[in-house]
Amino acid sequence: MKILFSGFNLKRKEGGWVYTLPYWAAKNYSSYWIDFKENKYFKVDKGLTEIQERNLPEFDLFFSRAIPKIKIPKIKSAFKVVYPILNREKVFEYDLVLTSKNFEKPISEKFFYYEEQAKEKTLVYPASVYPTKNQYNFVSQLNPETVKGIKFIFAGKIKEKKYADRVKQTLKRKKIQYEFLGKITQQELGSLFRKALGICLFSVKDENPRVINEALACNCPFLIGPNVNIPTEKKKAGIQINKIDEGLKKLLITDYGKTPAQYYQGNLREDLAYQKLFNLILEKWKKE
Repeated sequence: MKILFSGFNLKRKEGGWVYTLPYWAAKNYSSYWIDFKENKYFKVDKGLTEIQERNLPEFDLFFSRAIPKIKIPKIKSAFKVVYPILNREKVFEYDLVLTSKNFEKPISEKFFYYEEQAKEKTLVYPASVYPTKNQYNFVSQLNPETVKGIKFIFAGKIKEKKYADRVKQTLKRKKIQYEFLGKITQQELGSLFRKALGICLFSVKDENPRVINEALACNCPFLIGPNVNIPTEKKKAGIQINKIDEGLKKLLITDYGKTPAQYYQGNLREDLAYQKLFNLILEKWKKE
């Protein structure tokens, strides 16, 4: 089976399934990737080998993380899979639409919970710093009395400096402890999660963010806003609420135990998650 992947980033050292899935597929199938930024095609094996468009094969499967805005060659008769849905008007062109209900994103081994670690009085906001991730609205609603003695750690690349400065100024005015780490490695993030009391995420919109799974695998519960969409079975491992202060009060006094870590370590390893995904794809393909 010849597969063309679109919307993935194979030149990153770390990046979850957007980096690893095409390489996993290359172990069992013929895997190819289109790099939209450079408008180049590559054969995927242990590395990347550039291929001219005229030398591309006819593809059996087209797998895209977004509905492409340009015409893709050699996929006319291919079975088409898309995740996530960025342009709902064109979903009818795809044979299988993946959502959080039928595909669970795997996590790196670096997040798996290995041993007991003492919790520290920290809460982690694991996201790039810019308006869509909503850090400013979050800190604006913090009650200094509720989070007295708690340090907020913002782990993620600062994409908009002026926006980050507003967040910092608000925290400073409220005399709330904070630290901005910028972009860090998966291993460093896992260490933060294992020691934290929880993670906070109040994005304007997020579809089943992988960071929730990563935190749970490290035995770290979550406090998320109403626009962060996660499967129902995960909700027992944290709090989803609109009122930030009320949610924080509950999070800081609730003992979630180790159940989340035990569940997510067993169910979100890459090989298992990808095999389940391709079993689903092949099942749907046979019915076409």
